[in-house]
Amino acid sequence: MKDKTQNKKQLIRKTEQDTSATALNGGHLALGITIGVLICVVFALIISVLNVTPSRQEFISIVPSMVSLAVAVVALIISYNSMIEQRRIRQAGTDPVLILHFGQRADARGLVTLNISNVGSGAAMNVRLEVVPPDVDLEKFQLVTNVFERHHPFRTILQGQSIQFSLAMGFNLFGKQGILPPFDASLFYSDIDGNDYSASFELDIREMEKLGSEQSLETRSTKALESINNEFKSLNSSSKPFSVITQSKTEYADELEAFVKNQENKE
Repeated sequence: MKDKTQNKKQLIRKTEQDTSATALNGGHLALGITIGVLICVVFALIISVLNVTPSRQEFISIVPSMVSLAVAVVALIISYNSMIEQRRIRQAGTDPVLILHFGQRADARGLVTLNISNVGSGAAMNVRLEVVPPDVDLEKFQLVTNVFERHHPFRTILQGQSIQFSLAMGFNLFGKQGILPPFDASLFYSDIDGNDYSASFELDIREMEKLGSEQSLETRSTKALESINNEFKSLNSSSKPFSVITQSKTEYADELEAFVKNQENKE
């Protein structure tokens, strides 16, 4: 049996614009008017041919006009498709694209994070996150940051940057208390021109289940230095005070001779 979560299609980006503005900017209205005019011309030619039986010479003279009209329609459609493709390329090079995904903290690999990343080519403005909480008791997962509560919109997320929420420790999300169920989330944002976008996601924490939780090199190095520092402090606190006595060879020889004589006298 397939997982139902795999069948749900995620909408990464949807442009929220006025319908009339989209029709004018996209060229749909101009294309419709032009095709309508061409259809009227075709009907006019057909009616004129049906009403009068043309001679062979007249029919031959009409054929080039019909062919030219057909070529004009094909050229119009090709030009329109090229315009739409160029518009999509321009949008891909200037518009922001936000995605929502799980991650791990670099300094604490066992901590699962929820990230908003801008993978587009422009700044995302007024970013608003809405997360639908699953129908389960969230307190048993010991969330570090409750992302299911409404968050104030972010003013700007620049190109290539991310915002990271510390969700919870991995062992709290996959422990004896169960696994955090999949949940839905939506992003709403705009570009610098004021065009609005939205994206919807279904997130499943099980994708993080098999990932390692080892600490990063920086974290391990820091902890090793702290351990060495604590060892030195322990040695300094437990060591007894000592003193260093210095003397010349002559003084040492005289002291040794006096000690030997003292021992002989005792005997």
